Formats: sequence, structure tokens, C-alpha cells
Amino acid sequence: MEVSPANGGTVKVDEATASSDSITLTLATGKSVRLEAVPARGYSFEGWSGSLSGNSNPTTVTMDCNKKVTAEFSGVAYLLTIEVDGKGSTSPSGSRSCALETAVSITATPDTGWRFNGWTGDVADRHSATTVITMNSDKTIIASFYEAKTSWWLFGGFAITVVIATVVWLAALPLL
Repeated sequence: MEVSPANGGTVKVDEATASSDSITLTLATGKSVRLEAVPARGYSFEGWSGSLSGNSNPTTVTMDCNKKVTAEFSGVAYLLTIEVDGKGSTSPSGSRSCALETAVSITATPDTGWRFNGWTGDVADRHSATTVITMNSDKTIIASFYEAKTSWWLFGGFAITVVIATVVWLAALPLL
């Protein structure tokens, strides 16, 4: 019997130390062998191929002829979802799959008349419009924007513009 792991993991045979190399065993007819696929970090076990099929793990193989078994692994993809609250956009935007430990740089850009207010979620810097997220699980982050309102007031013949954002600004003018 020959047992091989594909890239991305190892195989334990009868509870022995896992091997990332091909293992050749000479076994008597009727002998049962326990196989366990052990994925490496960032990979998942997908199933068995060759003389064994399915994805039971661990599994037992009973020898009735020569067998060649391969454990199949695939890289794990995590889902990054980027949402917007208010009027603005992000780059990148929407949802995407990312491999383990991928660092994704994200920039938030407010629409005209709006201001960036911060990020919600697992980001490097919540207050910077450009930040980085490192993928080690599925993640959702939200770029928040608030409206910056402009008001015009007339005091004694002078027009004063005040931008109203998170804090309302008041102008105290001496009366003439």
C-alpha cells in the first residue's frame, strides 16, 4: 500500500507520526490500516483519491489488493466583506475571497459633502481612511461616513459659513 499526502498537509498511518512524504507499507491481506489526513495551517482536507474515495477522516482501509491512496488538501479561502454606511466608497469594495494571512489595504473615500468617520471591524487603524486588514478568518468591515452640512448666516451685513460636522461650530461676533 502506498499513501501520499498532496501539498498542504500530512498523513498519519495507524496513529504514527504524520508524514509529508509518500509512505509505502507491506501489509497482509485482510489487515486494516487507519489513515488520518492532517491539514497544514491555511489548508483544509478535501478528500481521498486513488484506491480510496470520500472525505471521511480518519478512515480505515482493509487490504484486499495493492492500494495507492492520496490525501487531497486545498488552501483555505476566507471571505472579506466591505460595506459602507453613509455616502462614500471603498477600494476595494464588496466581497472577495482571500487566502490565509493575506494583508488587504483598503481606502475609504467620502462623496462630496461627506466626511470619513472611521471603520468598524478588525482593521489596523480605525481612524485612518487607508488601513490594512490581515485575513485569518471571515471578516466584515464597515466604512462609516457622515454628512458635513454647510449653513449660511447673515450677521450685520457679513455672511458667515459654518460647516456642521460631528461638532457644531458657533461663531461669536461682536455686535457693531
